[in-house]
Amino acid sequence: MSEGTEKGHRKLIQVLTIQASVPIFFVFPPITLYGLYHLEFIDVTVAEYLVYTLFSVIPLIQPIITMYYIKPYNHGFRRLFCRWMIRPIPTKSLTTVYGERETHYSSTRYD
Repeated sequence: MSEGTEKGHRKLIQVLTIQASVPIFFVFPPITLYGLYHLEFIDVTVAEYLVYTLFSVIPLIQPIITMYYIKPYNHGFRRLFCRWMIRPIPTKSLTTVYGERETHYSSTRYD
Protein backbone atom coordinates (compact mmCIF):
# COMPACT_ATOMS: atom_id res chain seq x y z
CA MET A 1 0.00 0.00 0.00
CA SER A 2 1.26 3.49 -0.76
CA GLU A 3 1.86 5.99 2.00
CA GLY A 4 -1.10 8.15 0.96
CA THR A 5 -3.46 5.17 0.90
CA GLU A 6 -2.26 4.04 4.30
CA LYS A 7 -2.77 7.54 5.73
CA GLY A 8 -6.29 7.61 4.28
CA HIS A 9 -7.10 4.22 5.80
CA ARG A 10 -5.86 5.37 9.21
CA LYS A 11 -8.04 8.49 9.02
CA LEU A 12 -11.05 6.42 7.94
CA ILE A 13 -10.56 3.98 10.84
CA GLN A 14 -10.34 6.92 13.23
CA VAL A 15 -13.60 8.42 11.93
CA LEU A 16 -15.41 5.07 12.00
CA THR A 17 -14.23 4.48 15.58
CA ILE A 18 -15.57 7.86 16.66
CA GLN A 19 -18.87 7.25 14.87
CA ALA A 20 -19.16 3.80 16.43
CA SER A 21 -18.67 5.28 19.90
CA VAL A 22 -21.52 7.81 19.49
CA PRO A 23 -24.15 5.34 20.80
CA ILE A 24 -22.19 4.97 24.03
CA PHE A 25 -22.91 8.64 24.76
CA PHE A 26 -26.36 9.02 23.18
CA VAL A 27 -28.09 5.62 23.59
CA PHE A 28 -27.02 4.13 26.91
CA PRO A 29 -27.53 7.27 29.06
CA PRO A 30 -31.14 7.76 27.86
CA ILE A 31 -31.91 4.09 28.48
CA THR A 32 -30.48 4.41 31.98
CA LEU A 33 -32.43 7.63 32.56
CA TYR A 34 -35.63 6.00 31.30
CA GLY A 35 -35.11 3.02 33.59
CA LEU A 36 -34.38 5.20 36.62
CA TYR A 37 -37.50 7.25 35.92
CA HIS A 38 -39.79 4.23 35.66
CA LEU A 39 -38.25 2.57 38.72
CA GLU A 40 -38.98 5.87 40.52
CA PHE A 41 -35.39 6.60 41.51
CA ILE A 42 -35.80 10.03 39.94
CA ASP A 43 -39.09 11.84 39.92
CA VAL A 44 -38.71 14.56 37.32
CA THR A 45 -41.08 14.60 34.35
CA VAL A 46 -38.49 16.36 32.19
CA ALA A 47 -36.33 13.22 32.40
CA GLU A 48 -38.92 11.25 30.42
CA TYR A 49 -38.92 13.80 27.59
CA LEU A 50 -35.13 14.13 27.69
CA VAL A 51 -34.83 10.46 26.73
CA TYR A 52 -36.40 11.02 23.31
CA THR A 53 -34.46 14.22 22.76
CA LEU A 54 -31.15 12.47 23.40
CA PHE A 55 -32.09 9.68 20.99
CA SER A 56 -32.84 12.21 18.26
CA VAL A 57 -29.36 13.79 18.57
CA ILE A 58 -27.64 10.75 16.99
CA PRO A 59 -28.73 11.52 13.38
CA LEU A 60 -27.47 15.07 13.90
CA ILE A 61 -24.07 14.09 15.35
CA GLN A 62 -23.09 11.49 12.72
CA PRO A 63 -22.95 13.90 9.71
CA ILE A 64 -21.18 16.54 11.81
CA ILE A 65 -18.45 14.03 12.61
CA THR A 66 -18.14 13.16 8.93
CA MET A 67 -17.98 16.81 7.86
CA TYR A 68 -15.35 17.58 10.47
CA TYR A 69 -12.95 14.70 9.80
CA ILE A 70 -13.28 13.97 6.07
CA LYS A 71 -11.29 16.70 4.31
CA PRO A 72 -13.31 17.09 1.05
CA TYR A 73 -16.55 17.41 3.04
CA ASN A 74 -14.90 19.83 5.46
CA HIS A 75 -13.65 22.05 2.63
CA GLY A 76 -17.02 21.93 0.85
CA PHE A 77 -18.86 22.87 4.04
CA ARG A 78 -16.49 25.76 4.70
CA ARG A 79 -16.74 26.94 1.10
CA LEU A 80 -20.55 27.05 1.34
CA PHE A 81 -21.10 28.37 4.85
CA CYS A 82 -17.91 29.95 6.19
CA ARG A 83 -16.90 32.65 3.74
CA TRP A 84 -15.63 34.81 6.61
CA MET A 85 -12.99 32.17 7.47
CA ILE A 86 -11.23 32.47 4.11
CA ARG A 87 -7.90 34.26 4.44
CA PRO A 88 -6.29 35.70 1.35
CA ILE A 89 -2.79 34.39 0.77
CA PRO A 90 -0.19 35.95 -1.47
CA THR A 91 0.43 33.77 -4.52
CA LYS A 92 3.26 35.76 -6.06
CA SER A 93 4.79 39.17 -5.97
CA LEU A 94 5.75 41.11 -9.10
CA THR A 95 7.94 44.17 -9.54
CA THR A 96 6.71 46.55 -12.22
CA VAL A 97 8.81 48.71 -14.51
CA TYR A 98 8.38 51.61 -12.08
CA GLY A 99 9.72 49.64 -9.12
CA GLU A 100 6.34 49.16 -7.43
CA ARG A 101 5.52 45.81 -5.93
CA GLU A 102 2.18 44.20 -6.65
CA THR A 103 0.89 41.25 -4.65
CA HIS A 104 -1.81 39.03 -6.04
CA TYR A 105 -4.10 37.22 -3.60
CA SER A 106 -5.90 33.92 -3.81
CA SER A 107 -9.00 33.27 -1.71
CA THR A 108 -9.06 29.49 -1.81
CA ARG A 109 -7.12 28.61 1.34
CA TYR A 110 -8.76 27.79 4.66
CA ASP A 111 -6.83 28.07 7.92
